[in-house]
Amino acid sequence: NIHENETKQRELGFCEKLMSMGHSVLKLDMSEPLVEPEKQIEKFLLEHSTIDGIFAINDFMAIKVMKVMEKFGKKAPQDYQIIGFDGLRNAADQTYLLSTIAQPLDKIAQASVKLLLQLISKEKAVLSRVLLPVYFAEGGTTKKNTEIT
Repeated sequence: NIHENETKQRELGFCEKLMSMGHSVLKLDMSEPLVEPEKQIEKFLLEHSTIDGIFAINDFMAIKVMKVMEKFGKKAPQDYQIIGFDGLRNAADQTYLLSTIAQPLDKIAQASVKLLLQLISKEKAVLSRVLLPVYFAEGGTTKKNTEIT
């Protein structure tokens, strides 16, 4: 997206943190609307075949990356590590589809209802941005700290 939004903030925060830790960062920016994202991912990964860690902007994009990596015969976390963002699961009592930065859905729902009620009642101070804590959720596509060399 060419406009400043939460997804761009997510990207900036992730890149800044990695660079502050001395890691190099390569980015694949794809313009919206997405046109053949798997082909763009494949081309990028072929050009940068030594990539061993990937942060995808959301879990759906992470799954697309994993499908491309499967074409190359690579599997996470043995050959590379990948983290998505959102916290996708098939059901609340199941494990995460991949390692992810999970969002607190219950708190998002509560904040959404609160904002909606404020709009309905025409309260003066309606927040345009609500910040909620996120957390890392292990989903099997990253190594445990003891495994990282």
